[in-house]
Amino acid sequence: MSMDDLRHYPRVSVTRPVRIRLSSGAVVQARMVNISQGGAAVLYEVPAELGANLELTFSLVVRGREIQFHERCVARYNHLSSSGYIIGFQFVALDAEARENLREFVAIKRSMQDQ
Repeated sequence: MSMDDLRHYPRVSVTRPVRIRLSSGAVVQARMVNISQGGAAVLYEVPAELGANLELTFSLVVRGREIQFHERCVARYNHLSSSGYIIGFQFVALDAEARENLREFVAIKRSMQDQ
């Protein structure tokens, strides 16, 4: 079974800047490469400590409005790529509004990709 088969939520490719607040309080800049209601994958130069509790800050355009997200997450995997490490983050405490905004963003992006 592939990772895609195990996912609970559909995910879409994105290229968005993201800030990661580490457990130490330091903030680093990275690039988000995909997102779903359950989490996001981020490209960064070094791997994350698996199980680390972090915060992702990013924005997405939903219904013509730029929406800011500040989401707690846990690092679940690191994959080495030719550009750095793809780090998988699982969101841990999305509120209803953030979950709905993510659901809508993914649904719209998927419908655009299907055209």
